[in-house]
Amino acid sequence: MGSEPDETGDEKLYAAERPQAFFDAVVAIAMTLLILPLMESVGDVGGCLRRRGRRIR
Repeated sequence: MGSEPDETGDEKLYAAERPQAFFDAVVAIAMTLLILPLMESVGDVGGCLRRRGRRIR
């Protein structure tokens, strides 16, 4: 009468990896959101240097 399937080793492994994958995705998104303003400021500095005639290496 216990018709529920038993978890196999692979299913347990996937179940254990899901929270880690979710956490990794959240951290990646957070890092991206933190970096975007820095990239804009780098572009602003590059534009300023170009207007002054300096080369960016």
